[in-house]
This record gives sequence, C-alpha cells and structure tokens, in this order.
Amino acid sequence: MVVTEQGYNKCESSHPIFFSNSGNTEVRLDRPGPFYFISGVTGHCQGGQKLVIKVTDKARPPPGPPSGAAPAGFGSAGAIVVLMAVLWPLLVMHDI
Repeated sequence: MVVTEQGYNKCESSHPIFFSNSGNTEVRLDRPGPFYFISGVTGHCQGGQKLVIKVTDKARPPPGPPSGAAPAGFGSAGAIVVLMAVLWPLLVMHDI
C-alpha cells in the first residue's frame, strides 16, 4: 500500500493513499518525489517490509560546450608527437 511519509515512518496502515491486495497491482509514479510503500499485513512493516521510491525529474541532456570554447586538442600524447615532428629534423641536421 502507498502511505504518507508519516505512515511509512510509523508503519501506520489505517489510512493508506492507495491499497490493493489483488496480487497484480500497478502503481503509477506520476510525479517527482518520494513514494512510500508498506506492507499492510500486521507486523510485516515493523519487520522491514517497507520501501521508498524516489522519482526524479525527467533527465536533461548534458549542456553543450560554452560558446567561444576552444575545440578539443590533441591531448598530451598528441602534443609530444607534434613536438617531436618539429624537433626531429633539427636534431638530425645537427647530428645530435
């Protein structure tokens, strides 16, 4: 059954928000926030048969790069390759 936070904390099942004992129950999680579930069988909630489901807002796409941001570079390995490409001819010409 679905109960309030207070009902969840106290294992109080006398005023549920939603109750069904059909064995094939669907509960619509239709808003962001917590949903509190407890067992309505005497003693079961006190024994730990309770659950909180926290529904989050819809996922947002990650933000893009800031405008005017530099494009992605080579990284450190790419910088070493470029540096060697520039320095190698100089080293070879001077027989180092």
